[in-house]
Amino acid sequence: MNKTRRFILKRKNKCKVNSNSKLISKIAPLFNVESSLQLDLKSQDVNNCMKTLRIELNNHATSRGLLVPSWCNKDDSIYLNDRIVTNYNNSVNAIEIRPIIQINNGDILNMYSYRNKCEFTIGFSFPKGEKEPSKVAIGFVSNIENRELNIIGINKISRTENCPNNTSKYEYIPIISPCMISVVDCLYEIVINASNNLGLEVYSRRNRKGIWRLLIIRTTEIPNKRMMVIIQTSYLSISDYNAISKLLIEQLVFRGLKEPFLYCDYQISSLYLQQSDSIVDTFEGGNLKLIWGDEQITYCISNTTLNIGPRAFFQTNTQGCQILYSAIKDLVISTFLGNSNRNKLIKERYTNKLYILDICCGVGSIGLYLYKSLETLRAFYSSINLIGVDCVEESISVARMNAKINGAENTEYIVGKAEDVLPNKLSSIRNEDADFLAIVDPPRCGLHKNVTKALRISSNICSLIYVSCNTKSLLNNCIALCSAYDPQSEDSTIKPFIPKLVIPIDIFPYTNHVETVVYLERDKESIGLDSEIKGKMTTINPLLQN
Repeated sequence: MNKTRRFILKRKNKCKVNSNSKLISKIAPLFNVESSLQLDLKSQDVNNCMKTLRIELNNHATSRGLLVPSWCNKDDSIYLNDRIVTNYNNSVNAIEIRPIIQINNGDILNMYSYRNKCEFTIGFSFPKGEKEPSKVAIGFVSNIENRELNIIGINKISRTENCPNNTSKYEYIPIISPCMISVVDCLYEIVINASNNLGLEVYSRRNRKGIWRLLIIRTTEIPNKRMMVIIQTSYLSISDYNAISKLLIEQLVFRGLKEPFLYCDYQISSLYLQQSDSIVDTFEGGNLKLIWGDEQITYCISNTTLNIGPRAFFQTNTQGCQILYSAIKDLVISTFLGNSNRNKLIKERYTNKLYILDICCGVGSIGLYLYKSLETLRAFYSSINLIGVDCVEESISVARMNAKINGAENTEYIVGKAEDVLPNKLSSIRNEDADFLAIVDPPRCGLHKNVTKALRISSNICSLIYVSCNTKSLLNNCIALCSAYDPQSEDSTIKPFIPKLVIPIDIFPYTNHVETVVYLERDKESIGLDSEIKGKMTTINPLLQN
């Protein structure tokens, strides 16, 4: 354990413990840690990831008798502040790790309760030391007691109903928006009444009986303060389904008013009911149906308007998403107009095309933002084209609609696995004079190995931006993308990627997570086997004899 982490934990343990400390430690483990120390911890996480990457690539190559990529040669590397400086062909190159970007626009309440999506479990809470639940709770899973989930409830805790002008009365529940807390309170009353009066009880994971299971809430502020609410139940009879639908519309959306009720200035604009009998509590799968309002919720990121459906992925910090996308845009412009590329672009002005490949694109958010924001580059290319790929047909359908809303003309969205689509699509435009920029923003588990392989063997792709919310999966994927060329399994034209620039962004304050943007380029060096090892191995492997 490093010194910064030890200091943080020691300081955290000395902080005053309130009645909701267990809840806070669950959802915001760094809540009582000073902002500067949070940033230090996350910066160290990213720095360690890049150092480990260099070591792992070195070990990978030497253990297989391959040439160690020059930029990660263990003997030539030194560390200077936040730059890993490497002696590389008599020149100085580096993985530049920039200082972490903090999300702070002066709006304390938004900074404090930044999440635009939360998932709450409907279940039971257990008194301390007891083996049986005592009451219904809506909140977060603490642990499992006697095969039943023990829920830390956020309903009916110490706070007031009305939104304050400051955050003091909401200090008990960081990262969660006050409007979400109000919805939880209202649903809690509905669930209790339905259980007592209609026999529609809370779902028991141990007995696999009951109705109410999950609550998911999305919020947006621009253009209007709106909420999408999704409630999951077990499978219902037609009469129970109709009764619950009517109950939720009347008591959750309108609450006795003619217009939708305002939860801290936010109104519900979409209400979904999902039925699922899955053993695992998950929003994936199940029978999802809109029972009131709009199918989608709208987000505005700078000049890009995005419609997001109930299953779509979107960054959980809207303000952070704006800063993240802006940082990526600036990175693309500075890279493509840098000293090494600018003269080439001027010489070939209007003759080349630029293709943005938004891989695993979802509803197209990051690709469309870049497509609309790269005005500076349009002066150098005959056209900028956007190709989005995703295996989920629903996401591609919404991405096409978002492209139309944003007036993005040179766009194409393809349903399919990236490893299947990329080779065919890139082959069809191989003879064009074009530059290719690929972008990936995978879930926490990272890219599937088949996708990293497809990116590695697609020699057209010389620039890659990897957006990560998990440094562990980032490390694993970068090892696959950057590892030394292996003649036993790869074509001789394949060259690995090199990480050139890393930008950490604190999109998730009060938690241990950090968003990381990594810019990678193709290695331009000739690559092969270590000559001494190659001589010893030719009699063993006929592939190495030439």
